[in-house]
Amino acid sequence: MAAKRDIKTPTGAILSKYLRSLALDIETQDDHGDPITKAAALAQLVWKSALGFKELDPKTGKETRFPPDWRAIDILYNRIEGKIPLAVVEDQGRSLTEKVTDLGKARINSMAKAAAEKSEDDAEPGEE
Repeated sequence: MAAKRDIKTPTGAILSKYLRSLALDIETQDDHGDPITKAAALAQLVWKSALGFKELDPKTGKETRFPPDWRAIDILYNRIEGKIPLAVVEDQGRSLTEKVTDLGKARINSMAKAAAEKSEDDAEPGEE
């Protein structure tokens, strides 16, 4: 008989977790031989795109100019200024409707409990 497998359903930002892990891998090295991570290499590309750059075609010798990219500028500006991302990934297990419903139930139950305790306190001794 085969052993029962317990597979846990992953929750949260699964892809982000793996991307952060891979971002720390060494991608290349600089002119001094120091390692550069994938995250650092990506940051350099974003800066390069935001500022615009020139590229020389090795076959033709023609220089091509790439203007600043507004998307890279937007990323850098929002990161530097500390703008909060629009979609914050949270608990994926329950929907917003379920969370609000649970909060409402908890509040109603606490009010009912408080009312029941108050009515017991108001009751005369010997009565129930």
